[in-house]
Amino acid sequence: MSRMPARSLWAAAALILGAAAMARGDGPKSYGTGFVVDQRGYILTNEHVVHRAKTVNVVFSGREVLPATILSTDPEHDLALLKVEAQRPLPIIPIGTSAEVKRQQRVLAMGFPFGEDAITSTSGRIVSVRKEGASQLIVTDAVVNPGNSGGPLLNDHGEAVGVIRSLLLAEVGGVRVKAGEIYAIPISFALPMMAAIPGYDFSGVGRARGRLELDELDAGASPAVVQILSDRVKPGTIDGAAGEGVSEFGKNAVALLTSYLDRMDVEYAVDPKAERPFIRTQFKMDNAVHHPCIVVDDKRQLVYLFLNRYLSAPPDHPRLPEITRALMEYNWRVNLGKFEWDKSDGEIRYSYVFTTENGLGFEAFEAIYYALLKLGDSLWPELTKLTQTGEAEQETD
Repeated sequence: MSRMPARSLWAAAALILGAAAMARGDGPKSYGTGFVVDQRGYILTNEHVVHRAKTVNVVFSGREVLPATILSTDPEHDLALLKVEAQRPLPIIPIGTSAEVKRQQRVLAMGFPFGEDAITSTSGRIVSVRKEGASQLIVTDAVVNPGNSGGPLLNDHGEAVGVIRSLLLAEVGGVRVKAGEIYAIPISFALPMMAAIPGYDFSGVGRARGRLELDELDAGASPAVVQILSDRVKPGTIDGAAGEGVSEFGKNAVALLTSYLDRMDVEYAVDPKAERPFIRTQFKMDNAVHHPCIVVDDKRQLVYLFLNRYLSAPPDHPRLPEITRALMEYNWRVNLGKFEWDKSDGEIRYSYVFTTENGLGFEAFEAIYYALLKLGDSLWPELTKLTQTGEAEQETD
């Protein structure tokens, strides 16, 4: 089994929206990972992987697909327990003890990144165990990507000590930003949920003995790690994703997008009375405070995500040829979104457009949102120097 190489977030994010659909040919799906915790078909994953799902399917290593029932969820800890009706005992991943996790301990993260069919594993170390509110988080340097959510974080005994969730958020100037670390929910938070499994044997928790090599961990755990597909976003559209009885594209899109921002702990303001509904957010990064804006075009059924008024260069700017040439070069270099200059008001924008053919899965939106910010922020100093005619403008809004 191959080790997954680290990929830059913005380069990979361009592949996210269509990866699952192209692999299976059945339209965009919300996707994630899970793992079997009981041979009778009980599966643990993240709550956000199956959030608002109408149907859930579980794909096993032999490409067998079984429908799943959501038995219980714990949104506070982002955990969910599923059940499939299998005709045979299923391979399982033993449950470990997250209380025994220590810094620099070797771990293995497993899952299906970017909605791909092939399971991958990445090794790493425990960086820390920290608190976020009332919850504890296991922080690791193992490389994971969108699609890995809900997969197991294994110790070197082959036991699950955590459930992979996402990149860690941190407070920077009162604003929550990506901290560049991967975290997992300690498996101990899943034990109350697993107590609902009839006759589950807790006596074996944390009892595995003997350290395994990475290849042995791969081989032992792979059959019990599954891919999870749900259709909370109707294939081909955003329609129907905001709840039953809602049919207008704009209302559906705004409801869906704000639910995603809620899950990302991003503060936002909505102006639904505008000709095109606006959702405004704010993020402070290394080089500037940015104001990402999401615009819903109801007539064209498009969703625009952009850094509004990223910088300004009026038509009489002495460096305008240099600026427009630089923007063209950036567009050749980047794999996500595009830079453009608006001659009507001199605004330089960096944007990404979702079409109704893309669909709008949560993990795709989250990755693209942060990738757009990160790349825009990294190029901010270069563009600021180009647009300076005197004292540098320091505001982005």
